[in-house]
Amino acid sequence: MQNVIGIDVSKATLDAYCSGRTEHRRFGDDAAGLAALFLWVFDDGRRGGSRQQPGA
Repeated sequence: MQNVIGIDVSKATLDAYCSGRTEHRRFGDDAAGLAALFLWVFDDGRRGGSRQQPGA
């Protein structure tokens, strides 16, 4: 299945939606938020951790 990622960029946050997982997450619009977004987008479940981001 192909995943489509949509990202809404605002001054303070990045709201991301992944169609393949039907998940929505909100990240800070800063270096830490971008890093967390990157990890969430490329998480294929092999790391065994939760996909839930703090504060989401």
